[in-house]
Amino acid sequence: MRDDLLAQADQDVVLDATHVTQIGGLALQVIRAAARSWAEAGRSLTFENASTTVCDQLSLLGFNPDTLTTWEAET
Repeated sequence: MRDDLLAQADQDVVLDATHVTQIGGLALQVIRAAARSWAEAGRSLTFENASTTVCDQLSLLGFNPDTLTTWEAET
């Protein structure tokens, strides 16, 4: 996953979660790191088509499909 994301670092990316059945901490770390990199580069990174189960898992980790890929700049 990490290498696939890095290969697309110069463009906007949509992460399609249609076939994702679960999401864990390692995937979350990769996506959050990508969210920061994309935001700093002025690019768009979105997470779409998450199932209710994946949304529930994200919620337990403190995120939802929108906040997962949103990076707030430090002030």
